[in-house]
Amino acid sequence: MYAHPVIVNSNHPAILKICLKKLLIIIKSSRIIKRLKYKYIMRVVGIDLAGREKNDTGFCVLLADGKAKRVKTVLLKGDDEIKLQCSLIKPEVIAIDAPLTAAKNGYMRAADEELKEYGVLPQNLRGMTYLVERGIRLGNELKRDYKVIEVFNTATAKILGFHAREDIEMQKGLAKLVEGDLTDRILKRDELDSISAALAGFLHTQGKTVEVGDEEGNITVPRV
Repeated sequence: MYAHPVIVNSNHPAILKICLKKLLIIIKSSRIIKRLKYKYIMRVVGIDLAGREKNDTGFCVLLADGKAKRVKTVLLKGDDEIKLQCSLIKPEVIAIDAPLTAAKNGYMRAADEELKEYGVLPQNLRGMTYLVERGIRLGNELKRDYKVIEVFNTATAKILGFHAREDIEMQKGLAKLVEGDLTDRILKRDELDSISAALAGFLHTQGKTVEVGDEEGNITVPRV
């Protein structure tokens, strides 16, 4: 168990509010790290990033030891929560389902064009603009300490054969590939997508992926 000392000065409401917010992040972090089995050799993080910090971001840690793979997921909000989780887990690679670079034409990169058949959206759509901005910011921050790759969950799911419109069907498909939360409880779509991202990240460590795109940006997908 990790110790996180939090000093609270009750005479300063603003400081109290900040400290309580930090404490809530630490408590939420403990949900995903408290049951990690340290016998696992490799740790990969998958992130299904939301465009805005007020919305849920799916976060998955995939633990691998030989052929055994186990996942733990949690829903996070802000960038600080994500960065804290990563600092505690210390993953070999972080796979993020969000654009980590901007299209020079403001529309689509070469990587996006190559994966258009899988449903890649143009970056100039209203919702996408927030995701691009956040993806670039968070990606650059995480790259200071970790290997970070951009993935596209729909492509990963279709290539690996577990894509489904219904969440429960997708969960059943993923449960054939990895253990953990998938067989313990019903997961939300953001969590399922974070597992997809983590799987792409794991396959990347095994040399079983390809990168599409050019100097403007690359997306990593499983090798067909």
